Amino acid sequence: MTNWLIPIIEDNWGIIKRRNIYGAPENSVALNLIKREDNIIFYIVKKDSKNLEAKLLVYIEPFVWW
Repeated sequence: MTNWLIPIIEDNWGIIKRRNIYGAPENSVALNLIKREDNIIFYIVKKDSKNLEAKLLVYIEPFVWW
């Protein structure tokens, strides 16, 4: 099992949370690297943030595979 740290902007986190979905482009290497048993940790970057205090980590255990 591997843990993946995926940076996203705050606006996209709202969409992920509201729709319960995260996806990657069809040509993304993530599709070949991330496995079903892996964990995803989102690194949410607040809009216009310049310091580390404005960051947030969210752990998601995948339950549906692409």
